[in-house]
Amino acid sequence: MTGSQPDRAADLPTVDLSECENEPIHLLELVQSHGCILLLAGEPLTVIQASNNTDRFLGRTAEQILGQPVEGLLDDLAADLLLDLMTEGGVRTSEGHPFGLYARSTVTGRRSQRLRGLARRIEHAGQPCLILELEHCPESDEDDAEHTYEAEGFAMAALTESENLYKLLDQAVHAIAGLTDYDRVMAYMFHPDWSGEVVAESFSGDLTPFLGLRYPASDIPSQARDLYLSNRLRVIADVGSVSVPMLRGAPSVAEEAPLDLGQAVLRSVSSYHIEYLRNMGVAATLVTSLVVDGRLWGLIACHNYSPKMLPWHRREAMDRLSIRISERIGDILTIQRSRQKRRKRRFLDLIGAAQRQTGNALETLFFGAPRLADVVRCDGLAVCAPGRVAATGNTPAPGDLRAFLERVAMLAEDGLFVSDALSAAGGFEDVLPAGCCGALVVIVSRDPLVALACFRDEVVQEVHWGGDPNKPVEVDAASQRLSPRKSFNLWREEVRGHARPWEDWTIDLFRDLAEVLTESLPGRDKRDRAALWAEAVDALMAGFERRAPTILEGLDLADNGALLAVPGPDGSRGRAGVPRDVALAANAAFCVQFDVDHADILGRPVVDVLVAMGLPTGLVDLPQGGVQEVEWWSGTAGHRTLQVVRRGLFAVDRDGESRAWGVFTFDDVTNMYRTQRALTAARAQALARARGRTEFLGQLARELRVPLHAIQGFAESLETGDQAVIADRFREYAGEIRALSGSLMDLLNELLDVARLETGGDPGSAGVFDLTLLVGEVCRALRQSGRDRNVSWDWHLPNERILIQGDEGAIRHALSTLIGAALRASPASGSVMVRVTMERGGEPRVSVSDSGLGLGEDDLMALQRPLDAAVSHAGGSLEPRRGLGLSLVRALIDLHGGGVSVTSNPGSGTTVHITLPRHRVAGRDNAPAKAKKNASDS
Repeated sequence: MTGSQPDRAADLPTVDLSECENEPIHLLELVQSHGCILLLAGEPLTVIQASNNTDRFLGRTAEQILGQPVEGLLDDLAADLLLDLMTEGGVRTSEGHPFGLYARSTVTGRRSQRLRGLARRIEHAGQPCLILELEHCPESDEDDAEHTYEAEGFAMAALTESENLYKLLDQAVHAIAGLTDYDRVMAYMFHPDWSGEVVAESFSGDLTPFLGLRYPASDIPSQARDLYLSNRLRVIADVGSVSVPMLRGAPSVAEEAPLDLGQAVLRSVSSYHIEYLRNMGVAATLVTSLVVDGRLWGLIACHNYSPKMLPWHRREAMDRLSIRISERIGDILTIQRSRQKRRKRRFLDLIGAAQRQTGNALETLFFGAPRLADVVRCDGLAVCAPGRVAATGNTPAPGDLRAFLERVAMLAEDGLFVSDALSAAGGFEDVLPAGCCGALVVIVSRDPLVALACFRDEVVQEVHWGGDPNKPVEVDAASQRLSPRKSFNLWREEVRGHARPWEDWTIDLFRDLAEVLTESLPGRDKRDRAALWAEAVDALMAGFERRAPTILEGLDLADNGALLAVPGPDGSRGRAGVPRDVALAANAAFCVQFDVDHADILGRPVVDVLVAMGLPTGLVDLPQGGVQEVEWWSGTAGHRTLQVVRRGLFAVDRDGESRAWGVFTFDDVTNMYRTQRALTAARAQALARARGRTEFLGQLARELRVPLHAIQGFAESLETGDQAVIADRFREYAGEIRALSGSLMDLLNELLDVARLETGGDPGSAGVFDLTLLVGEVCRALRQSGRDRNVSWDWHLPNERILIQGDEGAIRHALSTLIGAALRASPASGSVMVRVTMERGGEPRVSVSDSGLGLGEDDLMALQRPLDAAVSHAGGSLEPRRGLGLSLVRALIDLHGGGVSVTSNPGSGTTVHITLPRHRVAGRDNAPAKAKKNASDS
C-alpha cells in the first residue's frame, strides 16, 4: 500500500495520544507470573509488600507472608545475605545495583525447589527497602551459567573491529540470535523524531523480514523510552499470561505511594503494549537498550512466537553484550566525527592559505580542488555582497537570490539559517528553482547584506512503514478506549519536498568559514568589509572567465551529452521568464549522440539546435534545476528515452545586470525505463495472477461441491435405501456416479495441465503420432463414456494417415476437452460434428461444431486470453470449467505453434477450428480401412 502522509492525515480524526504518553507504566504494581516480588524493610527485615503469587515459589500466599520476617521464609544463607545488604558493615550493593543470590523456601515440600533471587536497594516511602525478585531455577544452574559464559565469549568474538556501523549491527543480531535462540532478533535505531527503523535483522524459518521497516514514535512513547534509558533490560516471557498485582500489608502501607518497579526485571508492562504484541503475533520478547553517550540510541529487540523464559545468566550475558555493542557504536560515531573534523580543518586551512596568498578565497570556494560544494556535498553555492550576486549549480536565479537571502536574514538565528525543507518553512516558493529544497546560509552582515549560502536538491525517499503511520492507534467508538493498530502490513510512503539534512559538522564548517573570510579582510568596519566582499565577487567572475577553457575540457570527460549555453545577446526570454539561450559549446558525447559537429551548433539559438536534432522545443523553457523525460528517435538506435536536465554552471549579477552560463545534459535512460516498464507489467501480472488464483479456487470449490454432493447422495441411497429399489435403480445410480466421477477426473487432469504449463514445462514428451487415428480414438472414448447424453453426433475422418510431430498427450487432451465441451453445450436433441481436413497450404485442421446456444463475448474472449487470465476470469459467465477448458485448449495448441479460431453466433451453435502448422506434418499416406470411423461404425 502506498500513501502520502500529509494527504492521509488530513482525512483522519484527531487522536489524543496523551493517554499513552502519560501512563505511569513503572508504577502499575503488576508482576509477570513466572516470578514473584517481595518488598522488604524494617528491622527485623520484614515483608511489607508481595506479589499475589508467592504460593508458587514460597509455599505461602501473599496474605500469609505479609508482615513476616524474611528469616522464616527463606533459608538461612539467603536471609543472612539479605540482612547484610541492609547493614553498614556487611555485604554492600550500591543504590539500585542488583545483587544475585540463590534461595530456598523454608516451607516443607518446597525445599527441593531452588530459587534464583535478584535483590536491589531502593528508597521507598522515606525508608530504605529491598526489592527481591525470585524465579525458579534448576539445580544445575551454575553449570548452565558456565556454558552461557562460554557462549557469551563466542558472541563477543563475533563483533569484529569494523568501522562500518551497519556491519557491526548485522554481526550483533546474529551473535545475539545464537546466544538467546529467539525466532527474530532486530537492531532498532531511533531517528531524530523518535521514529525507529530496523537496520539489522536475524530471523529463522520463513518469517517475513522486517529489515528496513520504520515504526512511528508513538509505538515506543516517551515514558517507555525513559525506562529503556534507566533500565537496559526488559523481558516478557509470555504475552498471553495474566499479570499479578502487588499486595500490601498494614493499612499505613496501603496508603503509601505506588511502588516503583521501573528497575525490576519481573515488572509487567502496559496492557496497551501487550495488545500491541498480540496484534503482531509475538508471544515473548527480550529487549535491551543501546545507550551511546548517555542517550538512547536504539534497541536490540528479540521476538519469539511461542512463550520463552530465558534464564538469568543468559539475560545478564545479553546485557553485557549490549553494553559492548553500545561502546562499539560510540567508537564508530567518534571515528566518524573525528574524520569530519579533519575534513573541516583541512578545508579551513586551505581557504585561509588561499586568502593569504591571493587576498580572495572565493575563487577557491567556487572553483578550487576541492570546492566547497564538494566538501559539504551540496548542489548549489552562492555569495551575496552589496550590488553583487554570484552563484554556481542549482540555486535561485541571480535576481531571485537576493530576495531569498533578504528573507532568510530575517529568520536567521545567530547569523545562521538551516533548513532541509524550504517549502515547509514557507515564504520561498516564488524564488526557488525546481528541485531545490534545502539551504544552509550564514549571514555575515545584515546591513549591508553579505551572505554565503549552500543549496541541496530534493531527495525523493520511499519510506517503508510497519503499518500505516497515520493510524498508530484505533479508537473504540463506544468506550473511546485507545488500542494499538492491528495491521502491520508494509505501508509505503513517498516523502517529497525534503533535501538531505545538513550534518552538524557541515553547519560548524559554514559558521567557521564565515569567520575566517571576514577576519581576513583588512577593512576597518563592516561597510568597508562589505565593499571588499563586492570586489571579491568581481574577481570571482574574472576567475571564471579564465577557467572557462578548463570547464569546456571537463565537459568532454562526461559520459552523457552536455550542451553549454549562455543567454542570447538580445536578452529575449521564453515562458516563465527563462532566457532564450545560445549554444556556446558541446562535448564529444553530445556530438556522437546526436550525430552533429561543433560547427552545426556553435552560436546558434538552443531552440534551433533542438529542432535540428528532433527534440521538443519546449526544453528551452526548462527552468534551472528542471528535469524532463522526452521521447526521441535516433538515426542509429531507433526510439530512445532521454532525461534532460538544465543546470546552472555559473551566474553573476552586478548592479542589476545578469549573465549566466548553463548546461543542458542529455542522459539516455531507455534501458532503465524499459526495465521499469517490464517490472511494472510483471508486477501487475503477478497481482492479477494472485487475484485470479483466489477467484479460481472459489470457483473450483463450487464446481467440486455439486458432483461430490451428488455422488454422496447416490452412495447414501445405495447404503440405506430399500433393497428392492436399490436393485431396480442400481444401474441408473452407477451410471450417474460414473459420469460425475469422469467429470471430476477431467477437471483434475485440466488442473494438472495448468500446473505444468505455469511451470513452463510441456505436458508430455514429443514424438510422431497419427492425427486421424487419434481423433477417432478420442471420439470413441467419449461415446463409450456416455457423456453424449443422447446428443446425435458424427465424426468424419480422411482415408489417410496424417503423421504429426508433437506431443500426442497434449493434443489428445485438447481434443477431448474441446469435443467434451461441445457435447455439454448441445441440447439433448442437438448434434455435434467432428471433421479432420487438410488445408490448401498443407496444414491439418480439426473442426468441432455443435448446435448449442453459441458462444457469447466472454466465451470468445476466453480463447484469446492467456491461461492465467482465463483462470482469473473463471468466475465469469462461462458454464462450469468452460473458460478454463477453452483457454487450456489454446495453450496446448500454442505449444505446437498452431492456432485456434472460432465461428459462433448466440443461438446458432459454434464451430471451433484447431489448425496445426505445416512443419508439424511428418508424413501422409493411405490409411488402413479401419482408420475411417464415424458414428454409424459404433
